[in-house]
Amino acid sequence: MLVNKIKIVAFSFVLVSFVFADMETKSLDLASDYVYIVKDSKEPKLKKGHGSLSDFFPYPKSLKQSGISGQVIVEFDVTPIGRVTNSKLIQSPSKELSEIVLSRIEFMEFEPGTQNGKKVRVRHRIPITFDIN
Repeated sequence: MLVNKIKIVAFSFVLVSFVFADMETKSLDLASDYVYIVKDSKEPKLKKGHGSLSDFFPYPKSLKQSGISGQVIVEFDVTPIGRVTNSKLIQSPSKELSEIVLSRIEFMEFEPGTQNGKKVRVRHRIPITFDIN
């Protein structure tokens, strides 16, 4: 009887170990979806025709007159087809400027980043300056 209980406990331990090992593998797979720019790589670039960042993110006159200015830093993914996803605000001097950036950022199009000649997903961060002058 004791031998059977020991076998059951040992089998359960092995089974639980496999379950946790599989969970660890899945989390590593998620991390490998992102590419960090290294040698033989090219960072994403804003597609031609978009103009400059200041053209893409309009600075409302009401905010200029109120004296609201500063730099908004936003982080996002550029997909292998050049689309923006998973945008996240890193820093902003005001709620109004944050809303402008977050409402427009996902409409931007990039030339995708590459690694070893293959288009890849890249996490990207850009500063957008709203200057009163």
